[in-house]
Amino acid sequence: MAVSSYYIRTILPRAPRSMFENFPVKVVDPLPSRIDPCPIVQAVFEVRFTTKTPWAQLPGRVAGLLGDHYTGQELPLFALPDQFKQQIPGSVHLPQYQFHSDQFVVNVGPQMIGLGVQTMQYPGWNVVHEELSTFLRSVIDDGFMEEGARLGVRYSDFFEFNIFEHIDLEIAVNGAPINDKDRQFTTVFQEGPMTIRLVLINGAIMENSHGPRRGSVLDIDVAFGPLDFELHAEVLEQRFTEAHDVIKKLFFGLVNADLLNDHKPEYA
Repeated sequence: MAVSSYYIRTILPRAPRSMFENFPVKVVDPLPSRIDPCPIVQAVFEVRFTTKTPWAQLPGRVAGLLGDHYTGQELPLFALPDQFKQQIPGSVHLPQYQFHSDQFVVNVGPQMIGLGVQTMQYPGWNVVHEELSTFLRSVIDDGFMEEGARLGVRYSDFFEFNIFEHIDLEIAVNGAPINDKDRQFTTVFQEGPMTIRLVLINGAIMENSHGPRRGSVLDIDVAFGPLDFELHAEVLEQRFTEAHDVIKKLFFGLVNADLLNDHKPEYA
């Protein structure tokens, strides 16, 4: 009796080189500095922590750190009674209050704080890095974070086509491709101190200025555990930069040449 085999493999170049020991995508060198149109719809830089500061005081303290160019608002979770919040797994790490400027958002929860980019308005890494550096120094100088629990960076990209047809990754049964309608692929792998989570989804719906669009999401999350960073602005900035660079290398190592050429890559 024949047994069906199911496998997932990445398609490697003739002379494979990879910076990822456990997920062997190709190395792209040099990396583009930007592509057009930019597919990034979300970029978030988050720290989870322990604190002795009561939650009721945190939004006000953060407001004082951010200045007048950020406006605050309560998120839906904020208004829930504590007894209901306690029934939500990990609620202390979920944002309950948000500040926003023209380009950025700051999410705050009882044991988390994060800087994000306004949806579909990614201004480029240099602008993000400058805002992130200022943000980290303000937060660290205040001192409300006692110990770090997790540092994470997440980038989400949206494409108005089937992403699985434009990446160097193949899913097959008995050596034959699967002709499925909707597909979701998730993998988590370790590279040094980093835990990397890659999610690929086709059949996703994204709302933009032209209304709802159907397409695909390419989502990468890179995280450091509590033993791999310290609550110092320079250390956090370095770890965030490392995570950003890994996400960029993984993205360009995964997409194929046709997708890259169609997005008019620019090189610094």
